[in-house]
Amino acid sequence: MKNLALISLVAVMFSALPEAPAAMSNEKGNGGDVVKCQPTERTGIRSKPHLRVLDSVILERSQTFSRRKFNSSEQAAASILEKLKSTVPLMAESWESFKATAAKKVDLERGVVWISGVPKDLADENLFLEVPPGCGKKLVQAIVRVGSGPTRFYYDPSIHAEITNDTDELSWLLVHEWLRDYIQDADVIRVLNGYFHSEEFFTASENQVAQTLESFGLSRYAVGPVASEVRRAQVELAEILSKFEPILAEASEMKKRGDVQQLRKIMAESDGWFELMTTIGRIGQPKDVIKRYNDVLKSYSILLRASGRFS
Repeated sequence: MKNLALISLVAVMFSALPEAPAAMSNEKGNGGDVVKCQPTERTGIRSKPHLRVLDSVILERSQTFSRRKFNSSEQAAASILEKLKSTVPLMAESWESFKATAAKKVDLERGVVWISGVPKDLADENLFLEVPPGCGKKLVQAIVRVGSGPTRFYYDPSIHAEITNDTDELSWLLVHEWLRDYIQDADVIRVLNGYFHSEEFFTASENQVAQTLESFGLSRYAVGPVASEVRRAQVELAEILSKFEPILAEASEMKKRGDVQQLRKIMAESDGWFELMTTIGRIGQPKDVIKRYNDVLKSYSILLRASGRFS
């Protein structure tokens, strides 16, 4: 009965470890905005005004953070990913998955689709500052995000094409939409977006990054363990698996022989399962050992049934 409870708990634990927390958007929709701005020293001299992401304009003019310079949105997005991997790796997986889906536009497994068109204006900016001088007052809806299962992104491809040619503007737009997985308030998202594109983020330690994200409303569960915690736990997990796998191999041999009594004895003494379960619960689902873990879970379930220890 004890082992049955443990297996049930594992199943619950895995169902509670999503790739990212459920999106907090609602069926009314929300999304990112762009604004037409005059050329600046950062964007280079141009012959005509051009579109920029609202978050980018507000945070650059406010000088809340020291903006890091990128040559392209691809460089910005990749740099953010690498920094997240080295600080809060579960968020890195979430960002990487979001980027991949945004690129291919359809992910049926995750229930996400990007639909091209002209998004309706939602007036969802929650803006407490006037648009800075040098930019138009009219905000243009670039993306509308609706629902959380399935999640639909209605986007204007012409806007995406235009801001793709700017330094890192598309990265700002995508990070804004990704952060909707964690936070509903557009104003808070704007500040965090600025943080992810700042020198402060790229020079922060893993604990500083985690603390900053928590201070802006991301739960510890959403942020996940810092990278050093994951690395330590992965070593522990690999060691536990190495101890546990031979036990299951022996139990499997007893099952083949039909020696139920010996099989039951082995399974009754397999207390390392609880240690294994709590370790995986601490670090989520690390890709380098998760297949081994899943194989162990499957074998353990089969052998437990064969031993008759479900009663």
